[in-house]
Amino acid sequence: MNTLILLAETERSWSPVVWAVERGAESTEDGRTILDERDGWLSIRPDQSLLDDFGDDEKADALGGIADPSLFVVEWRGDWLIETFVDAVPPECRAFVDNDHGVFVPVTLLQNVPRAAWARVAALQ
Repeated sequence: MNTLILLAETERSWSPVVWAVERGAESTEDGRTILDERDGWLSIRPDQSLLDDFGDDEKADALGGIADPSLFVVEWRGDWLIETFVDAVPPECRAFVDNDHGVFVPVTLLQNVPRAAWARVAALQ
């Protein structure tokens, strides 16, 4: 299983949960939305408490100018599915990915990039 945090504008026309539901995902009692497809799965859970993990200085940098972010824990198995998810974020939606392993970048930098190359892309930024 792999995990990342998605930070996205709250006031936006795109929602990760709606995207998953439109693909057949189901909601669970604990607030997750789970999408099972072929040989992979993806779980999305809103979690605003993650903002508390950022210090004040980090928060200013981390939010990338997003005044009111929504945070989601995204877990998955199957790189093709997380790539499809990231590629689905529209370019006008200000969103960032944090994998807690050196990748903290705008989603647009990871779109159309194989997941195995994400760390390399982040290092080039």
